[in-house]
Amino acid sequence: MRAKAKNTDMSRFIEGRLPMAHRLTYTLAVPDVAAPASGHALVAALHGKGDDGAALRARLADWESAPFAALWLDAPWPIESGDPPRLGRSWYAYAGDDAAFREELLRMAAIVIDAVRTVATTHGLDLGRCGLFGYSQGGYLAGVAAMAHPSAFRGLAVASARIKTEMFDGALAPLRGFPVLALHGRRDPHVSFERQVAAVDALRASGVDATLRAHDGGHGLRSDAGSALARFFAEVFARTP
Repeated sequence: MRAKAKNTDMSRFIEGRLPMAHRLTYTLAVPDVAAPASGHALVAALHGKGDDGAALRARLADWESAPFAALWLDAPWPIESGDPPRLGRSWYAYAGDDAAFREELLRMAAIVIDAVRTVATTHGLDLGRCGLFGYSQGGYLAGVAAMAHPSAFRGLAVASARIKTEMFDGALAPLRGFPVLALHGRRDPHVSFERQVAAVDALRASGVDATLRAHDGGHGLRSDAGSALARFFAEVFARTP
């Protein structure tokens, strides 16, 4: 008996794309002092993969007395991490540094900036004095967000994350004079210290006011990171735009 041929007519299958709304939860810490007429300055902080805003806030306890409001954002994608496993958050999925990944970074950067502007407007903060900090995975995203939208921020800081200057080759002119601080361990097993040095050198060559603070540790935030970051942003906000 002859077997029936399978139906290979693909016209029955319809592919499409539906929009999805992202929900970003956040915690906002406001200084316990009277705000200036324009409102408090604001620093948005992006946590690392598998963490959340609360975990990063605990690591940067020195910010509790900082002269600016701190916005701790939670990434939109839930992921399982740790041992024993717990629920963490992720800003994006990484499967190779290709065009799709870079497009995703830019898409998430726009979402973060929209979140920062919405929170600042809702709570009467100073949109003209916003800074951005990112740690590890959040640092990669923070670097792209600041370079793609330099007018949205007065300064950028990253820790244990390389600034992806190659995404903006020849297009860093709008960042001339822009303050950038990079904290990085010389023995970081996940993010090459040498490549971060090269990235900071590329920023400086384009006129960016970039500073690299290296330490002898690996991947992580040192105990003095919070105070160093708080000083950096306080100095940034004190500058004349």
